[in-house]
Amino acid sequence: MAKRRRGKLRVRRVIFAAVIVGMVAVSIATGIDQSNRLASLEEEEAQLTEILGERQLEKSRLEHMMDYAATDSYVEQVARSVLGWTKEDEIKFVAPEQPEN
Repeated sequence: MAKRRRGKLRVRRVIFAAVIVGMVAVSIATGIDQSNRLASLEEEEAQLTEILGERQLEKSRLEHMMDYAATDSYVEQVARSVLGWTKEDEIKFVAPEQPEN
């Protein structure tokens, strides 16, 4: 009877040890997976932060251009360059076209 009891106790200890080892293995695997995921997310955050900085700089540049486009000097500059506008007291010089060879 004592041998039978020792055998059952030994089997229970082996099963308990196997369960504990399995739980530890799963915990370690989960920890490694979470560590890799965290590193990936940190890298993605760094990339997105850089993109955000670039977008904010572009937004600032575009806002400055919009403010400048509302000024009289910009309207005059566009009229001169695109439409060939000149003031009354100015002389417009036109370069002769080069003949094609």
